[in-house]
Amino acid sequence: DIVNYRISQEQISSKIYEQMSLWLDNTGYKNFAKLYEKYANEELIHAGFSKEFLLSYGVTPKLLTIPEQQCEFESLQEILEITMAHEEEITRQCSELQEFACKNNIPT
Repeated sequence: DIVNYRISQEQISSKIYEQMSLWLDNTGYKNFAKLYEKYANEELIHAGFSKEFLLSYGVTPKLLTIPEQQCEFESLQEILEITMAHEEEITRQCSELQEFACKNNIPT
């Protein structure tokens, strides 16, 4: 369950960054849009690592529903602030996952 949650969180991150990329592109921030599109793709790669991990143990990953993401922003600064807060939360979650794995002797 904890790895399925990680997959879901990475997919959510991807959608957040993809939505930001679309807003940035539409608002004229073309280079930032490309950067956020790159971020969105990287998050899907992270989800793929977790899927492969489960599959290597004979467990079929369970893909959870991804909620709709915010699609309008006030400014580039708002996007940067949301990004920072989101990355801090993801880092916290990954630290908890690593702690869980270590306590339960799960290979990482």
